[in-house]
Amino acid sequence: MKTLERFNKLRKNEAAQELIEICSSLPWVEGVVKSRPITSLQDLMEKANLNWDKLSIKAKQEALEENVGHWTKAERDLAFAHKLQSLRQSLEKWVLTGESRQS
Repeated sequence: MKTLERFNKLRKNEAAQELIEICSSLPWVEGVVKSRPITSLQDLMEKANLNWDKLSIKAKQEALEENVGHWTKAERDLAFAHKLQSLRQSLEKWVLTGESRQS
């Protein structure tokens, strides 16, 4: 968990830079950074989910980097669920390897 130990010690802007590589939603990034300290992968996942759930539809749309305005609610919700799953996988990779860039 060296990645989390280092992450907890970073200045806010440095910590945000780590996470923006994983998710482009600034409100989500800011929420997770404010949630520090992160004590474990499980704790990170819980805080990531909590901060995702707090996002507005507009902020989630920005995270998808797509215009979902013309999608049905079911299509949009499915896309948001897939984004959250991808986000969680990227966070897990980041914690385990220290690599924050998505492949």
